[in-house]
Amino acid sequence: MYLGLAILYAATGTDFIICRYDPFIGIFRMDAPFHMIVLGVSFLLMGMFIARPYCRFLCPYGVLLNWMSKFSKWHLSITPSKCIQCKLCTTSCPFDAIDYPTEEKVSKASRGGVKKFLIYAALIPMWVLAGGFIGSKSHTYLSKAHPSVYLAELLITHPELKNDPDNIDIQTFLASGKSMQALVEEARLKRKEFYVGSWILGGFIGLVIGLALLNQVIYRRREDYVPNRGDCYSCGRCMDYCPVEK
Repeated sequence: MYLGLAILYAATGTDFIICRYDPFIGIFRMDAPFHMIVLGVSFLLMGMFIARPYCRFLCPYGVLLNWMSKFSKWHLSITPSKCIQCKLCTTSCPFDAIDYPTEEKVSKASRGGVKKFLIYAALIPMWVLAGGFIGSKSHTYLSKAHPSVYLAELLITHPELKNDPDNIDIQTFLASGKSMQALVEEARLKRKEFYVGSWILGGFIGLVIGLALLNQVIYRRREDYVPNRGDCYSCGRCMDYCPVEK
């Protein structure tokens, strides 16, 4: 959702929310508001107990790297030869990114999961349509984040604010010489963009939900302990702990 909203707001020229709500940029620039400093410090303290919490669980760029890593041609391998099933790599990994060998009972259960797989696969278009419909219904609310839409609604609902000298947004608009009709038309076109973008955003979220459910009934047979291609950060700690000679 965070990734989708970031793309929607960037594509419509509304805001770059990834930069605005990154918990560390404000600390590096020494200009973060108080709540962002608290958030950044909280993530730093959390990192003492959970490895890279922001990168793993909240960062939209981390999501993209996770997806792309699954399709990479080369990836880290724990052992240079046959795995001896010592499990030392699982205790050494700070990201819990080691996939275990498939249990025999799981392999047997996977043979009867074809029906579930077909049902979940058939439901994916319904998830996409439902997500797109819900997203389109939220376009009015989401579009209020755009300055033109916000300003147009504010002047329509509260025209008396034109005489408020302390409202910088309104005074800047009045000083620009742009007519109210032009502002309303700009807001209407921008809201139309949000309608299309919200459909795509909702459909994308529905697709992610559908694929996540489908993934629950897909069993991949593994005979060794291997790093997860999406979650592994290639820190190499598991390789150091592996007793197999290199």
